Amino acid sequence: MSTKRGAVAESIVCTACLRRGRDVCFPARGLSPPYDMVVRGVDGEFHKVQVKRAHTRKRGRTATLRVNITDSRGKVYDRKEVDVMAIVDVDTHRVWFIPMARLRGQKTVSLTSGKWDEWLL
Repeated sequence: MSTKRGAVAESIVCTACLRRGRDVCFPARGLSPPYDMVVRGVDGEFHKVQVKRAHTRKRGRTATLRVNITDSRGKVYDRKEVDVMAIVDVDTHRVWFIPMARLRGQKTVSLTSGKWDEWLL
């Protein structure tokens, strides 16, 4: 993801969290942890959040909203390093906060089916 597109997605997630009264922290510039931000959840605990931008994939007349949830090398994020995958539809500003434990090592997620809607903010 380009730096600007990533910044837009992170801004959408940050705004969604702040609107819900959550604390949001960002790593210091120059550091490159495997997460983009840390968010205090409703449980009061801090969660390491990786932000991913969903894209629309068209095949014939069918369009699906999908996202690759791997790092820049194509590796699935480690549940020890990232707690939550925040997936953003930048066109609608919808944000899904999906716990890594629920993703079970998947490399892609299709959001069109509604399977993940329980995690919509």
